[in-house]
Amino acid sequence: MISNCSDKTLLVAEDDRTTRLILRSYLEDAGYRVVDASTGHRIFQLLQEFSVDLLILDIHLSDGNCLDWLPGIREYTAAPIIMLSSEEALTSKITSFDRGADDFVVKPCHADELLARIRARLKVPVTSGLKPKSTVNGWLLDTEQQQFFTPNGTSCDLTPAEYRLMQLLVQAEGKPIARQRLCEALKNASYIPTPRAIDIKVARIRKKLEEHHGSAVALMTVHGIGYRWYCE
Repeated sequence: MISNCSDKTLLVAEDDRTTRLILRSYLEDAGYRVVDASTGHRIFQLLQEFSVDLLILDIHLSDGNCLDWLPGIREYTAAPIIMLSSEEALTSKITSFDRGADDFVVKPCHADELLARIRARLKVPVTSGLKPKSTVNGWLLDTEQQQFFTPNGTSCDLTPAEYRLMQLLVQAEGKPIARQRLCEALKNASYIPTPRAIDIKVARIRKKLEEHHGSAVALMTVHGIGYRWYCE
């Protein structure tokens, strides 16, 4: 469930239901929108459904260890990640940072401290090593908002997975990208897309381009290979 109480969306992953509900209550009272998960599988589902501004992840979930999923999570988002753990093991801290986490908090943690850490992390500009904005033939790829805009400035309302596909196609500068490469880009611990799944997502993207701009001709099929974004 989602609470529409802020423009900042936090993803909380905690397998203990009581702890998860307490965290959610604190964060919502502080004015944040919250989506929550109790498993790693659900984390990846939420990352495909929502553009999150910060993640709070307990290391140990019922279906595995979040440390193992951090590289995959980083394929989806550059948002700050705060790890939670009841253990203060140095190796866990080092592994967290090495695999993409931004902060490490030992439980139990006072709510005010966690909120202060969240505020501090949200003040730091999110960077992904990519240009914040790329314009091709008037179309705008905005990596900060993780969204694609038409030449008249209208958002295409892409899902995170659809945005990831468009990001790859636009930044390929007209070169075709194979379906298998697109599959690899969307693959994670709980989802392994097929070439057919990519075709379906591309069809949905084209529909959105047509709805918002009246044309999807720039998203071209390269028969026997995959797709390319026309940018000449």
